[in-house]
Amino acid sequence: MVATSSSQLKNICVLSGFRYGKYKGFVQAAVDLSRSIEKRKLHLVYRGGDQGLSKLVSEATFVRGSQVLGIIPKALKPLGCLPDPPTGEELVVSGMQERISEMLNHADAFIFLPEDLATLESTCFFIIQKIAWFLFLCFALIFSALSNGGSATTRVIHPPRYLDTLLPNGNFELSPKKSNLNKKVILEKYSLPKWEISGLVEYISGGPQPGGFYFTVPRDVHAVRLGYEASISRNVRVKRGSIYSLTFGTTRTCAQDEVLRVLVPGQSSDLPIQTLYSINGGDTYAWAFKATSDVVKVMFHNPGIQEDPTCGPLLDVVAIKEMLSLKYTKDNLVKNGGFEIGPHTFKNFSTGVLLSPKLQDLISPLPGWIIKSLKQSDNINI
Repeated sequence: MVATSSSQLKNICVLSGFRYGKYKGFVQAAVDLSRSIEKRKLHLVYRGGDQGLSKLVSEATFVRGSQVLGIIPKALKPLGCLPDPPTGEELVVSGMQERISEMLNHADAFIFLPEDLATLESTCFFIIQKIAWFLFLCFALIFSALSNGGSATTRVIHPPRYLDTLLPNGNFELSPKKSNLNKKVILEKYSLPKWEISGLVEYISGGPQPGGFYFTVPRDVHAVRLGYEASISRNVRVKRGSIYSLTFGTTRTCAQDEVLRVLVPGQSSDLPIQTLYSINGGDTYAWAFKATSDVVKVMFHNPGIQEDPTCGPLLDVVAIKEMLSLKYTKDNLVKNGGFEIGPHTFKNFSTGVLLSPKLQDLISPLPGWIIKSLKQSDNINI
């Protein structure tokens, strides 16, 4: 366990794949550990999966009301190694190396519980695993100390203090492998880099399309089209309790009444996109939400207004920005009176951002102001 002061200690990572079986003492120890985590108002991070002592600790901690985050490589998802539904939040990563990085990113301290030493093979694996973890932690702490002028910190890799950027592969220019495409249709759940898909999702290049259609991709070259009841999603690390705004470019394709549903845990909104406001063929929208946990799942979904499986909104870019608390200025008693604080805006793109009224977005992406209208308002970055 990495030592740290009580004022800094917030997230505990518990590691163990030991199958306790008939060892009831381990069960009681896991329950006692979960009780201590809840008593100290800590959060739990574990490596996901549905077996072992760490899984038992996660379940016991979750039922006591503490926040739980399971981190698991996507390769293990199809094997049923993650329970359904998962215990608490889940973060699916690309592989073991990213899993270790995310654990270090989220955890302030580590607790190593017993491993299964029943066979020589598992014993060797246990020793090698612990040595690897020890060396990795030592290297990370040394690197952190050098980066901070010789003062080591327990949180080795810091999440962004302030977000105002594209989401990873937010412009969809990282394409799926050709083997994961059937013409334009993305075949596998995790084939779109940095995103998870569900249903019929097409990877689109802007320009003329078969059948006489023309798809406009205002920014860059590629986009995704969400078919009937299809969606794309990804997990985003945020600050619990903070306000964030998503800025995204979308337009309808072949249906007259198309809707794009935006969702985060506990909040969603249906945005009608049948009206085209800009002259370049694609509109930019902003939608705000309040983070209820340290990791939120952002999802864009086609609720299926039109039953044609291939018809649906086009999504060509997604960005996120943290809305900082407003302060009064000495020259103006109106907060954000100059409208300088707002959602993320795209450089070299002058059509502005459409802001939804309160009927469609309870939290305004324009801090300090309430938008009351039956239509979107246009926030232009001059």
